[in-house]
Amino acid sequence: MDPAPPAPTAEPTAARTSEAETAQTDELTAFRQTFSTPHVPPNFGSPSFTFTYTPIPSADLILPEGGLHLTCPAPSISQLFAHRQWRAGLRVADAIAEGRVGVRGKRVLELGAGTGLPGILCALRGAELTVMSDYDDEALISCLRANVRKNVPEILRPRAKVVGHIWGESVDEFEHYSPSGFSLILLADVLWNAFSHPSLLSTLTRTLARTSEARILVVSGAHTGREPIARFLRMARARGLVVDEARGVWEEEVAEEQGGTGGRRREWDELREDGDVRERNRWLVEGWLKWEEEKLQG
Repeated sequence: MDPAPPAPTAEPTAARTSEAETAQTDELTAFRQTFSTPHVPPNFGSPSFTFTYTPIPSADLILPEGGLHLTCPAPSISQLFAHRQWRAGLRVADAIAEGRVGVRGKRVLELGAGTGLPGILCALRGAELTVMSDYDDEALISCLRANVRKNVPEILRPRAKVVGHIWGESVDEFEHYSPSGFSLILLADVLWNAFSHPSLLSTLTRTLARTSEARILVVSGAHTGREPIARFLRMARARGLVVDEARGVWEEEVAEEQGGTGGRRREWDELREDGDVRERNRWLVEGWLKWEEEKLQG
């Protein structure tokens, strides 16, 4: 997801869906339409709610008939906030589906996956391996696995894995699937809890491949303020994960016409005054991290 004007995203359709599926699709459509209103919510859905996601058709995107059908997990641990689909995850999914984030042939890890939408699209877009992970809770992981089974064709499922993981703890299962680490790690709206940053960075520094090409894509809604994002970037730098200057960190306002992007774009500024929560909700912060050179030479 380089900071260049993205291609338009098609609104989900429900031409061949049942009445229930139409309602599910319409909720996502209605959510996108809020991007042109004064109040933009940072997420949509509810526990055990199923929605349909249909990106622009692509010759090299294997997509189930009628689009992707994803269920939000039940909030067995309410503080995780995994029981809704967050706008940052939708943004990453659009970018993968449209080819603005290249995943073909890569080994991808999605942390804080929730419904698994971006990770599932990685599997469908030709990633060599995609591991989707969230907190090691039975209900949450079972829902994530069910979403993979529903949306990833059987022939591709060996490339799509689901792993329960508590940040900062053992990464043995990740290493089992990708001993040399992952070339791309996806983080969508996982920075809101600053107390979890040391644990998250512990996992990241042990799972990102030690190569000059390995990257972490970070997309975070500004609805929880700038300080958690700024704090994460500072802590990441202290651990050898620096901003990829060729891509940078930037802010983008949501806009309905571009499938949730395409509004105003500006450089990231941790000291910018955002005004009230309605103004903060209009912005996503996006950026790419990589290993600093010294960490690759060590």
